[in-house]
Amino acid sequence: MSDDREEAKDPIVAPSADPKREIGRAIIEAVAGIEPVTGFLTRLYQTTHPPKSVRDREIWQQAITERTNDHGERLDRHEARLSPRETLTGLTAQLVEVLARTCPDGLAEHFVDVEELLVSLPGTTDNELSEAAEHLIALGLVEHRALSGAERMRPTQAFYEQFDHQVMSEWGSKGTRQDAAAIASLMLEKGEGQAPELLALTAWPLRRFNPALAHLMNEHPGWCWRDRYHFDHPTYGLVIGPKEKAGLQRFVLVIEREAGR
Repeated sequence: MSDDREEAKDPIVAPSADPKREIGRAIIEAVAGIEPVTGFLTRLYQTTHPPKSVRDREIWQQAITERTNDHGERLDRHEARLSPRETLTGLTAQLVEVLARTCPDGLAEHFVDVEELLVSLPGTTDNELSEAAEHLIALGLVEHRALSGAERMRPTQAFYEQFDHQVMSEWGSKGTRQDAAAIASLMLEKGEGQAPELLALTAWPLRRFNPALAHLMNEHPGWCWRDRYHFDHPTYGLVIGPKEKAGLQRFVLVIEREAGR
């Protein structure tokens, strides 16, 4: 497994005035005779009471900084999805395939007993399986639970996004994120937001559809998502208002740009 680490990106800091430094400079200049006393008093007042336009500009700069840092963090997450740094081999890779194909619906809810996994991986011991699983657990790709002496595992949403397009090659998918864009395009084209109808329109298996819909939800939790009325989907669907329609259009455009880079 690779030990590569992403380089930390320094946050952008908005420029801001330093009143103490400005006051000190004004005093020094006045004492040195560079400016008359009246000039010093004027400048002192300007430093402690900047014009409203200056204050507004500082607020604007801070808002731009926060927004830029937020966008940078989101791009970093997208880059991590598109360019995974972890390479899995051997038993860990075999475990990934078993978990991917054992999951029935892509909801990150179905646990698999360790005993069942051992049957699917003949010749593997408990210790070997635990060691292989620890790599995935540490990366947040698998959840492990032990209840009443029975150990179980299940994939997470991150697992689907990382591995589905590699393991489930028969789907012809380029990735969960791209599948989410396809669902968004259908919502725009058909004006349809209900999950069961969207599933039928895609003609995908439930196992492929649900991670993509969950990805779209996770990217935009503030949209008007409908409650989950049954256990087939992560949500019953999306109420497509003006905000959601504009957001869907932007999401599709972002994915298209990512695919072209």
